[in-house]
Amino acid sequence: MISLLSAKAVDVFVDWKVITESDRELYAYGFFMFFSEVFYLFASAFIGALFGITIESVVFFTLFSILRGYAGGIHADSERICLVSTLGSIFISVFFIWIGSHFALFIPFVLLLAINMPIVLVLSPQDTMAKRLTIEEKKLYRKKTIIVILAILLLCGIVNKTHVSNLFYCCSVCVTLESALLVLGILFEENNNK
Repeated sequence: MISLLSAKAVDVFVDWKVITESDRELYAYGFFMFFSEVFYLFASAFIGALFGITIESVVFFTLFSILRGYAGGIHADSERICLVSTLGSIFISVFFIWIGSHFALFIPFVLLLAINMPIVLVLSPQDTMAKRLTIEEKKLYRKKTIIVILAILLLCGIVNKTHVSNLFYCCSVCVTLESALLVLGILFEENNNK
């Protein structure tokens, strides 16, 4: 679905001679990434609206997208599996954010954050079988992952001091989901190497 839309967008730009035929694949990938992020952002907002936490779900998805971009994790084998698993992950994450904020489960979510943050720091960055990272890229992505994690911790402190605790749940769930995807990525790769 998104790849078809991306291909159509590239066709238009090639027809208008804005991009060359030799750059088609590069721009198709760029459009795919852009359309995917926009689609999942709107899906996250819609799911959040169903639970009455639209802002929280958008904050969650934004933080998660930034963290995942540097930390990595498991990737689906096809666009269809990616679509279903990403929408399912967003739904479950938003549900947990709603649970945490609705029942004021601050301490359990602090524990989730405390357990999963070191996992993310230890296991990232994680490359994929399709694109292996060089040593330099791994160092760069590790630094950026640390910066994102520190920014999330700073946000946690700010929202805790300002009593906007619903946003704390977004941070906790974001790091927990990323941790799970990193662990699944390792398990999946080990299974494939057998």
